[in-house]
Amino acid sequence: MKAIQYTRIGAEPELVEIPTPEPGPGEVLLQITAAGVCHSDEFVMGLPAEQFGYDLPMTLGHEGAGSVAAVGAGVTDLEIGTNVVVYGPWGCGRCWHCAQGLENYCSRARELGIAPPGLGAPGAIAERSPASDPTSPSSGSATGNLLRASASSPVHTRRMSLRRTGVRAANSSS
Repeated sequence: MKAIQYTRIGAEPELVEIPTPEPGPGEVLLQITAAGVCHSDEFVMGLPAEQFGYDLPMTLGHEGAGSVAAVGAGVTDLEIGTNVVVYGPWGCGRCWHCAQGLENYCSRARELGIAPPGLGAPGAIAERSPASDPTSPSSGSATGNLLRASASSPVHTRRMSLRRTGVRAANSSS
């Protein structure tokens, strides 16, 4: 399959051919229909070698949407063909950053193995991309979690507004 990858520090990203991934336990494989590039992609590619903390090559893109093409073991809530978006910045839900609604700055992400797509886990600027199903009991946090289409921004907005008003959400992952 085709993917846009960052392959060398300081180089431009490249269109490459890579093997199509298989969904692992608690994961689905998405047929990507839309993917965005944002300032994080540019920031990461601008880091010097001594500050770059990811493995190369790295498939870029943490803003993806698509339809479920295959499901891994333990996934029971999503069917092939379901349209979803990838919500990358999951955090631990307990550290100071997460309590402020800033999951993308979670201070425990690395120790917990949380790596957003395109920033440590396979990204969405590819024909297909793996993502975790948060409803699966075997779901890890190694890839972006899925939300039904059009839910990503409202989820983040709800979290931020609850925290700003002093209301605590009953579930740190909602």
